[in-house]
Amino acid sequence: MEEVNIHPFNSSQEEEPAISLGELWRHMRNNWKWYVVSIVICLTLGSIYILSSKPMYSRTSEVLLKDDSNASAMGSFDLSQLMTSGGAVPPSILNEMFILKSPEIMQRVVMNLGLNQQYTTPKYLYQQMLYRNSPVEVQLVDSTLAANKTIKFRIEVADDCKTFTLSKFREGKRKYNTEVTGKFGQLLKTPVGSLTVYETKFMHPVYGPKDEVKEVPHEINYTYVPVKVCTQTFLKRLNASYVEDTGDVISLAISCETEKMCEDILKGIVEAYNDRWIDERNQTSMATANFIDERLQNIESELGEVENTITDFKSQHKMLDMEAMANIYLTQSAENQKQLQALAQEMAVAEYVRKSLNDNDLSRLLPATAAIAGTDLHLLIDEYNQAVADRNLKLQTMPDDSPLIIRKTDAIRKMRSAVLESVETALRSLNERYKTLALDDRKTQSQMASAPGQAKYLMSEERKQKVKETLYVYLLQRREENQLNSAFTEFNTRMVTEPYGESKPTSPKKTMILGVALLMALIIPTVLIYMREAMNTKVRSRNDIDMLPLPFLGEIPLMETPKTLSERLRKLLPKRKRILRGPEKRPLIINGKTSIVTEAFRMVRTNLDFIDAISDESNANATKGKVVMSVSLNSGSGKTFVNLNVAAAYAVNGKKVCIVDFDLRKGTVSQSVGNPPHGLTDYLTGKNQNLDSLLVHNVEGIAGLDMLPEGIRPPNPTEMLYSKHLKQLFDELRSRYDMIFLDCPPIEIVADARILNEYCNITIFVLRAGVFEKADLKTINNIYNQKRYKNLALVLNATDRVHGLYGHYGYGQNYVYGASHS
Repeated sequence: MEEVNIHPFNSSQEEEPAISLGELWRHMRNNWKWYVVSIVICLTLGSIYILSSKPMYSRTSEVLLKDDSNASAMGSFDLSQLMTSGGAVPPSILNEMFILKSPEIMQRVVMNLGLNQQYTTPKYLYQQMLYRNSPVEVQLVDSTLAANKTIKFRIEVADDCKTFTLSKFREGKRKYNTEVTGKFGQLLKTPVGSLTVYETKFMHPVYGPKDEVKEVPHEINYTYVPVKVCTQTFLKRLNASYVEDTGDVISLAISCETEKMCEDILKGIVEAYNDRWIDERNQTSMATANFIDERLQNIESELGEVENTITDFKSQHKMLDMEAMANIYLTQSAENQKQLQALAQEMAVAEYVRKSLNDNDLSRLLPATAAIAGTDLHLLIDEYNQAVADRNLKLQTMPDDSPLIIRKTDAIRKMRSAVLESVETALRSLNERYKTLALDDRKTQSQMASAPGQAKYLMSEERKQKVKETLYVYLLQRREENQLNSAFTEFNTRMVTEPYGESKPTSPKKTMILGVALLMALIIPTVLIYMREAMNTKVRSRNDIDMLPLPFLGEIPLMETPKTLSERLRKLLPKRKRILRGPEKRPLIINGKTSIVTEAFRMVRTNLDFIDAISDESNANATKGKVVMSVSLNSGSGKTFVNLNVAAAYAVNGKKVCIVDFDLRKGTVSQSVGNPPHGLTDYLTGKNQNLDSLLVHNVEGIAGLDMLPEGIRPPNPTEMLYSKHLKQLFDELRSRYDMIFLDCPPIEIVADARILNEYCNITIFVLRAGVFEKADLKTINNIYNQKRYKNLALVLNATDRVHGLYGHYGYGQNYVYGASHS
């Protein structure tokens, strides 16, 4: 007998994981067909991927960077002089790796090898590359190439290998449904431009006696890709790495559709790198030569100008005897200084006289002077002084306003104006003479001072002449050296090892792809099963109800029934949809045979006897007949199925058992005996009080198992239960039978079960796995705690996993659970 669960229910307790590893493994084992289908599909997809993938070959080569430290100073490339920064890879190597992987180098390789024009032929599920062995060659005109778009078309060679047909033209994203037929070497106009198709030597290959006969492909797909786009494609496949402890060695590796293409690209990279390096050197040498030629022309012109300057300077300055010219300059300068001093004295006297005249003092005498600037100014001054002296004498005896004094005053003023005008004239004359003489003196002084400077200037120009002559000779020598360096060229790199690699394709990796496909075939069903179970909010097994405080009577597993095609298809539907569809064909399975389902009902019977014994001990007035009521929270839980088989389990054990169909709305139990027209309703209404005439004896041939069907279905089932004959019915049933089982409608929906609870000893609450929501377990706990029904106990129906010892007896090996119990 199973242990009755008496643990208190705690709704706040942390929930268990959605599904344990053991349950996951059980579901995986039960759904093994999913894995078979998944393995077939994934391996098929992996095989299709392998067949549709182009085989890729890899080749590797080592390249050595040479030390060019002995090159000339101009335009040389000195790799050994570059310093490392303490890292694993020297900066100089990183620079060269960058150059080797640069678009410029790869673009040269693409253009030299014509990699942007691709020829392929169908093979399996992919296009096989025809590299250097295409039977045809396409030549596009310049106008077509100028479009810089991807061009594709198909070439179908006729059986006679003389004509061909072009079709499936495509330019960029634009497609053309046009066919063009032509001959080899003929210029054709097509939707993608003008082109010419030539045949190659592979159109009619010649093989030796030991060579295999190879079929010439007659369907060829041509693709023209812009150079820049093709360059980027091959750059992604190229890998450059530094080989440690090997000096200045770089490892180059690339993957392509053919081995020959890999080898040609690696060799082409080295050649393009060397050509680029030589071009740079030649450009440097050319720039150096241009610079030297330009400087030679400039220096030659400057040297001629210096020589002409020296000659012109000597001729202009008559530089024959520098000492004699210096004496002449000294004598002339002394004479000029003497004359300037005399002119300065005369100018000072004239300035003093003018100042005296500007005072307007008519009584003041002017100073007597000598001849000034060769004028008779001294005579005018003497006459003026006499007139002033005479006036001053008259003023001693005569007043200022006397006519005589007035006349003398007017005369003096006129004389004063004449003297002032003469003084101004003399000063102007003296200033002009002084300036002229001073200018002559400055020239003389300048000539005296410039005599050493002229000599110095002459020496400087002669020095310039010698420097420019030396530089001119040096540049002539450098020009010859640069021409010699340009004539001698040496490659900066060389290939240490020829391209090498495996003869087998490196991709696709068949073993890895099939292994991944097999792994995915196992992962996908497992994830789907886990997600299906993790998102299932229904009660699945005994583990989900362990925390309920109700006594647990047992769990009923799903049973196997013969499957028709429709039932097999229905089994694929979600469980909730298929368990509620259609009536159970055979609800009574207790027939004396041993199976895991019958053993489960016997376990329920045993646990029910244990609860019955407990109720007898607590009830001193217990009667002979025990009334057991089967209820559920929702329709379709299988309470009728459980009720019938538990009753049958008691009947086969020698008990007298009666099943009463109190589900007056559906009458599911009555259906198992053909829905007799008379039954419970007749008794409750008082139409027929003869219970023997209403009972169905020995249901399904089981002795001692009787049934009281519902009879005619009443319009008011609940009101029918308030009949005065109900108590009489139970008294009579208890007197006749050991066990009375009541089949009732779902609780909490109608009040039928609450009314019948008064006459019951035990209440069986049936939960259906896969239907009952875990959230409703709290409702069952509340019903139990509030003691709404007597001796409430649980039965878990339709589980696909059974707890208990009988679950390990081996019955599960002979029965596949899948039928629904309604």
